[in-house]
Amino acid sequence: MSSISYKSMYIDSQKKVEALTVENQRLNGKLENALGKIGVYKDEIHVLVDVKDKTKDAVKDTMISNVAKTIETAVNVSNQAMQIHNACSASAVKRKRNVS
Repeated sequence: MSSISYKSMYIDSQKKVEALTVENQRLNGKLENALGKIGVYKDEIHVLVDVKDKTKDAVKDTMISNVAKTIETAVNVSNQAMQIHNACSASAVKRKRNVS
């Protein structure tokens, strides 16, 4: 009778080991899948950081260019205003001389 008991215990333990082996394989598959996703996410993060840096640099360059053009335009307008002011002043001086 004890040999039957040991034999059934052995068969039950083998079934449990087999079930645990199958579960272990399933969980290993899930782990590999998760690790693969993490690797992809890491790569995406690096790409996004590079895109952000390049975009930031491009925006900075554009802003510097726009500010330089604005300053140049302001200087040109200021010079034109000075020329007009000087011309008006010279004209006023001539009129004063002609009136005197």
